[in-house]
Amino acid sequence: MTIFVRNGRRFNIHAPQEIDGVLYPSFVDPELRAALGILEVDVPERESEETHFVQELDEAPFVINTPKPADMVFQSKTSKVQAQRAAAYREEADPLFFKAQRGDATMDDWLAKVAEIKARFPDPLPE
Repeated sequence: MTIFVRNGRRFNIHAPQEIDGVLYPSFVDPELRAALGILEVDVPERESEETHFVQELDEAPFVINTPKPADMVFQSKTSKVQAQRAAAYREEADPLFFKAQRGDATMDDWLAKVAEIKARFPDPLPE
């Protein structure tokens, strides 16, 4: 990821700013940036917030990715799978269950759909 830096701090090249008494509407022109000492800096990519605490800073190192504890990641993944399954059960399995109650489908149809949903959204493995 590339950001812009001036005087050691993150710099927004799209916002108007005053530098040395001159108001500039933006800093998209590379020659203007070079003349004003605005540098392009590559910083680490943001990691997934599912697995890392991500902190963006105005000063170097600009992005800090700190791994979350394994049990926290596992709980987050488990919660996500449970929510996906719950939505699929409501949309796909519940209607089959009620059809089976009325005799318009079989309980085997419903059980097969439940198994298919569990296979589609498997339980995460602890790391």
